[in-house]
Amino acid sequence: MSTKTIATKLVIEGEKETRAAISAINAEYRNLQAELKNVSSAFSGNQNSMEALQAQAQTLSAEQEQLNRRLELQKELLEKARQAQEAGRRRRTQRMNRPDDGYLLYPLRRS
Repeated sequence: MSTKTIATKLVIEGEKETRAAISAINAEYRNLQAELKNVSSAFSGNQNSMEALQAQAQTLSAEQEQLNRRLELQKELLEKARQAQEAGRRRRTQRMNRPDDGYLLYPLRRS
């Protein structure tokens, strides 16, 4: 016996642009991580010097900014998904609560 699968496709406005922005942020974050490694190797003998610590602090704060931007974009995307899901739920509820027009919601199959 075959199993029927019912799937819902959820389309979120601006999802493509948001995902592209998140990808750009991830690329910038990877660059900052590489820069942090370069800073560490540049100050290999003086890792606890004031200059080394300042350079590391600048790079780490830039990384934190990128991560915060990514978090905000992901929160926006999540909120859009919730709104789209709620809109779909409202449409289905309205469709189910319509008065009967003589049409069957699920037509009978004839073999």
